[in-house]
Amino acid sequence: MSKEIIIQASAAKTATFNSGEITVPADQGIKGVAIFVDVTANAGTAETLNITVDRWDTASGKWLAIVGAALAEILATIQTDLVIYPGIAETANRTVSDSIGERWRIVSTIGGSAGQSFTYSIGATYLV
Repeated sequence: MSKEIIIQASAAKTATFNSGEITVPADQGIKGVAIFVDVTANAGTAETLNITVDRWDTASGKWLAIVGAALAEILATIQTDLVIYPGIAETANRTVSDSIGERWRIVSTIGGSAGQSFTYSIGATYLV
């Protein structure tokens, strides 16, 4: 079973964007996720895009970063992906051996000196 979702349709962004809470479908054996990022344009001075993944911690009531669940800093147009799945061999900025949890979100942070903008989309496929 796989389920594809659109987290963010292609759009120009000039500031930090949090996807909001994404809930994993219950009772389908989902353990992980493959996240896809397609950057089609960027502009500005020394612009940067950082994408990380947070998981909800019910005990603290806070979002916590999944350790290692971050793409390499994006500086130009690119298509890239990040896989989070328990037991997978880890590769920096590409694969993380962990579960996605029941509630998660994407955090996209844009930086730069002036006029920074990235046009990008984010999608995902759940993995069992």
